[in-house]
Amino acid sequence: MIDLTLCQLRSAIASKQLTATKVVQSYLDRIEKHNPAIHAYHETFADRSLQRAAEVDAGAGGDGDGAEED
Repeated sequence: MIDLTLCQLRSAIASKQLTATKVVQSYLDRIEKHNPAIHAYHETFADRSLQRAAEVDAGAGGDGDGAEED
């Protein structure tokens, strides 16, 4: 999954081959594993990220472009 492009990830989520929650958790796990050595992230907002992913998985995620809805 880590080797997929963003377009490929979006397509996989849209076609239900992957869930947004699984993708986000995978990246959070990777950050947790590697960040102590590289210090790339100060904060990850994991709870908020997983909550948003769950909304996408439930179909309440808008069009998936990340833009805020009015």
